[in-house]
Amino acid sequence: MIGADINAQTDETQETALTLACCGGFLEVADFLIKAAADIELGCSTPLMEAAQEGHLELVKYLLKAGLYTTHPVLLPTVLNISKLVDWICVADTVVMC
Repeated sequence: MIGADINAQTDETQETALTLACCGGFLEVADFLIKAAADIELGCSTPLMEAAQEGHLELVKYLLKAGLYTTHPVLLPTVLNISKLVDWICVADTVVMC
């Protein structure tokens, strides 16, 4: 077998390379994995939820801009709340910088 499974999951938490990259705030790694077609629906939480939970604002904005949010009926309300929070943070950040 050549190469690795881009969507391999950890045994204990079912995390993927993409969710771990987002949890750690590694935007360049997340970008690489996304462009290599990593599955955003795998794991216990989404890449967007991981990035937001850990406070990686630039990565959250990147994921939202790329349209990488879940359509899962249970997780979608959480993702929409994250999106609203990011919008608020961006507005607040702009106001503070003025």
